[in-house]
Amino acid sequence: MTEGEDYKEIIAEFIQGQMTIFGPTVAHDIAIRINGLVVDDYGKVKEFAGSPKEILQSLEQKYTELAGEVVHRNLLVILHDHPLVEAGYLNTRV
Repeated sequence: MTEGEDYKEIIAEFIQGQMTIFGPTVAHDIAIRINGLVVDDYGKVKEFAGSPKEILQSLEQKYTELAGEVVHRNLLVILHDHPLVEAGYLNTRV
């Protein structure tokens, strides 16, 4: 799996997790407002343009504004299953 495919999977899983927390409409509305990200109604990533790391960071920031630390911890659980992305993502997080 390439890094881009890995990010696509992580982003989709993250959005779908937020759909469980916030409801599908709220979580989807946030995701479709992220520049460079196109998702379907179920949170599956159709395509992204630009840096997938920046897209993931933007998603985390927007969802965190709604639910704080719960969102960050949810993302950490998902990243744990993708060690190559996890290391690079956590090292560049502000």
